[in-house]
Amino acid sequence: MALDKITTDIIADDAVTAAKIVAGAVEADIRADAIGTAEIANDVTISTSGNIATTGSGTLTVAGISTLTGAQTMTGDTTHNGNVIVATNKKVKQKGAFMQSSTHQALTLGY
Repeated sequence: MALDKITTDIIADDAVTAAKIVAGAVEADIRADAIGTAEIANDVTISTSGNIATTGSGTLTVAGISTLTGAQTMTGDTTHNGNVIVATNKKVKQKGAFMQSSTHQALTLGY
């Protein structure tokens, strides 16, 4: 008589190894786009020494406060729907302006 279901109670710890799993049996469970919000806990931490990249054209939406440490590179337009706040000991660097100096801008444009 064949077993219809094998329960975890009859499997010893460390008894199932990669050599005993049929090739492709797990891949269907973790294929592209198979892991969604239902499979992820509310708090997720990703630890890597490499890069994390999106592979599609989707949108990354973050609610709440985000902290970015180190240099950031943004390509394309960036829209801010709030104030841009810079530390008092830092400057906003303006690149490629016709008149680089704010004094020149004030004298010429009347700012």
